[in-house]
Amino acid sequence: MLASLRAQNPALANGTMRTRFAKGSVYAVSKKDPAENREYVVAFNNGLKPQSVEIGTATSVGGWKSLLGTVQYRTNGTTLKFTIPALSTVVLRANNLINTVDVKLGKISVALDDMTGYFQASATLTSNDLLSVEFFYKNSTSSTWSSLGTDTSAPYSVFANPKDFHDLNLEIKAIATNSKGMTFALSSTKFTIPSS
Repeated sequence: MLASLRAQNPALANGTMRTRFAKGSVYAVSKKDPAENREYVVAFNNGLKPQSVEIGTATSVGGWKSLLGTVQYRTNGTTLKFTIPALSTVVLRANNLINTVDVKLGKISVALDDMTGYFQASATLTSNDLLSVEFFYKNSTSSTWSSLGTDTSAPYSVFANPKDFHDLNLEIKAIATNSKGMTFALSSTKFTIPSS
């Protein structure tokens, strides 16, 4: 049944994802197929009791259709409230396309990841939408930006191997794209890779 559900709704298999709730026995995410711009909510409860959750979504009108599980829900704008039965999974699909796409820009930060030895560049963004964020870099002697990679799951970040860069002085920027195809550029930040 799950395989059939994924086949009929490709976003469930490989769509953009954002964690909406993670506490106790419950984990809930929003997913979307970028070609469709329709939001799905998938929630898991591995506990022995039903759990009620309240999450934010990127869809404020039109209601939701249950694709898996028995679930009653209530909405108030972008807020979705529902109860997940014990030891169950529920899947909801929005009846309307994503319509809440505002993005508030923050900053880019770069820090050394102690586990990998790589530098992690992170973009701080505030939005109910499921964004795509591409990171770019250039060195101190170049005017050309090159892609470091794209992250479609919040929180948005990429990793850079310091051994891949011959110039120790780098500048990184990020561009976020919302569900309407609008782009938002975060101010770049400079950092230095310590010599080994």
